[in-house]
Amino acid sequence: MIKAIHDNVVLKTNKNTKSSGIYMPSNGNDSYVVLNVGPEVSTVKVGQIVVLDKLPKLFKDGMDEYYITNIENIIAIVEE
Repeated sequence: MIKAIHDNVVLKTNKNTKSSGIYMPSNGNDSYVVLNVGPEVSTVKVGQIVVLDKLPKLFKDGMDEYYITNIENIIAIVEE
């Protein structure tokens, strides 16, 4: 696992699936799940789904893919 520092956020892609379990390819409206936040972040919490303004930095750890972005790149929180 990777840990965010300062005002950064670690994310994982929010896979788009229908209730039938069928994967839906990206349509450009990608959302991400917050895995952990740096100590200077107070606006988002772990587990929330967020939308970004710009593409985040990709970090691969074996088979796992994580994304890192600055809190200022998060433009919305998806409420269910």
